[in-house]
Amino acid sequence: MIIKRLVIYCGVFLLLSICFTARAEADIHPGIRGGAWFDASGFFIGGEILAKVADRWYFNPNIEYVFGDGADILAVNFDAHYDLHVKQNMFVWVGGGLAVIHIDPDAPRLEGDTDPGVNLLMGVGFPFGHGNVFYIQPKAILSDHSDFSIGVGVRF
Repeated sequence: MIIKRLVIYCGVFLLLSICFTARAEADIHPGIRGGAWFDASGFFIGGEILAKVADRWYFNPNIEYVFGDGADILAVNFDAHYDLHVKQNMFVWVGGGLAVIHIDPDAPRLEGDTDPGVNLLMGVGFPFGHGNVFYIQPKAILSDHSDFSIGVGVRF
């Protein structure tokens, strides 16, 4: 329980500090996300940072907290993606990354479990307003407790 809280606090601190110190850079965008993990039968909330690292390449570290059926899950993800060239007023990307997944069972006598994982993802984004993007992103989470999620989010 202490490790889970520490990871949550560190993740939130990291995301907030990046948001407030680096937002002046045109190629760094904070965001919020939510959605569902299907095998865990739960919805999630999370935060992210999108940082451009090269032409069409983006680093997208994020954290997701899943309110699962029988267990809560904390996923800290180090994702990256490549924007495909499309001519419409949209963004399309494919990517993947590494994950650290902590599962905290609701049963008090069961211990939590932390596993490494790999994410495979794709997404479609739609710009709106001044520099904002609404997106939909399906993701396969490959680990000892593999899952599939669909998230929606907004980047600022």
